[in-house]
Amino acid sequence: MDPKSPRNSKSADQVADDVRALAARVARGEIGTARAWGGADVCIVRRPRKPSESSWGSEPKYVVTKYVAELSWLFEELRDIFYQLGGDIFGWKFDFFGSLADAAEFAIQMGKDTSPEELLQAVLDVAVTLPPRYV
Repeated sequence: MDPKSPRNSKSADQVADDVRALAARVARGEIGTARAWGGADVCIVRRPRKPSESSWGSEPKYVVTKYVAELSWLFEELRDIFYQLGGDIFGWKFDFFGSLADAAEFAIQMGKDTSPEELLQAVLDVAVTLPPRYV
């Protein structure tokens, strides 16, 4: 799929609807798994990483969770949904994935990660508010 193709462009409202449909799937326990996410300066890991001693480039944001496979799956699903907005994806993907990572980290800090469903729903609650930001 070419994310910049006009036939793949959706409105912010359509993307929000797709996020709500994904949230309903998660609520029903329809959760997949994926390899650990690493992209757009976000890494999802099981154990904290030691900060790099290199001064070149910026450190990625690490989301530390026991639900690496499930959260990585959600990031992939949301990527596929949001990339349908089209436009200059490179211009907003770092903000987008950073926002998802922040939502996951906040949920974990608040103890909302007793199950993969709970963690994913917390991220989805934020994701559904994001489409207008990237149109």
